[in-house]
Amino acid sequence: MAGNALHFAGASADYTAKWWFAFLVLTIVAERLELARLMRPRPIARPLLVALAVLLAAGAAADSGALYGAALAGLALWLAAFDIARRTVRAAGVARYAALALLAGYAWLAAAGAAWMALPYAGHAARDAALHALGLGFVFSMIFAHAPIVLPAVARVQLRFTPFFYAPLALLHVSLLVRLLPATEALAPRQWGAALNAGALLLFALCVVARIERRPRARSIT
Repeated sequence: MAGNALHFAGASADYTAKWWFAFLVLTIVAERLELARLMRPRPIARPLLVALAVLLAAGAAADSGALYGAALAGLALWLAAFDIARRTVRAAGVARYAALALLAGYAWLAAAGAAWMALPYAGHAARDAALHALGLGFVFSMIFAHAPIVLPAVARVQLRFTPFFYAPLALLHVSLLVRLLPATEALAPRQWGAALNAGALLLFALCVVARIERRPRARSIT
């Protein structure tokens, strides 16, 4: 709501984006917090998470890339330290796939934090990295990780996992590296990276559709 209000009031896109991204980041962190309790985190975990959430809001309100980026990097470290993905990555099947997607997303969240902090010094290249490392690298990694688990519960369908789900996940991260790694602002790598980003999302959607099976309806008792 804050981001929307600022947008309609004429605030800059970068300022409003901080609020919109903060909503997504904190929603995802809150969801992971429920599972982090299974790890029995140390007592410092809770107050540290509250402090990072406050720092993120303060960075958005003050339009400070340094504070905002520090909060994102801190949240990435918190998730890497306390999330259950550290254990489930040693499992098999969909649990391992989800854990790898989560851990990769946390790495992109840390990279996004560094890019936000570098905004005053690195110009357009840092801005592109800040937005896409967060919006694609982190947020869509979370979507890729949770869809095989959440979709069956929400849509009441069966989604049979296959190792082919690793293909769009790998393409997402490789294409993002292609887009963001070059130190120059050359157009060709960014264009190829953007096209492959879109291809990764399309391939993931096709994987989901191909693996969906309708649950049989319960027979009515007459």
